[in-house]
Amino acid sequence: MLCEGGKADGKPVKISGWKTDKNHTITITCSASSANGRHSGVWSDAKYRLSVDSDESALKILEDFVTVDGLQIFNSNRHGDCIRLKEGRA
Repeated sequence: MLCEGGKADGKPVKISGWKTDKNHTITITCSASSANGRHSGVWSDAKYRLSVDSDESALKILEDFVTVDGLQIFNSNRHGDCIRLKEGRA
């Protein structure tokens, strides 16, 4: 999954219901070549970001074999998480 754009995505995302294994993985990343893609190591409102205000997780991962690479993720709600993994996932 390739994420890019200068506006924040403001709704929580859940990765669930996929059939994954060591040969069939999910990678969520940002384009390094896009002007609105991957950040340069510091927060930038000009780059892609998942920015929510939710008592849930901004990104909930309920599957194995998922890689998140280069995303800016923020949850302004003090009761919410940025990333939550299903118990037993790493």
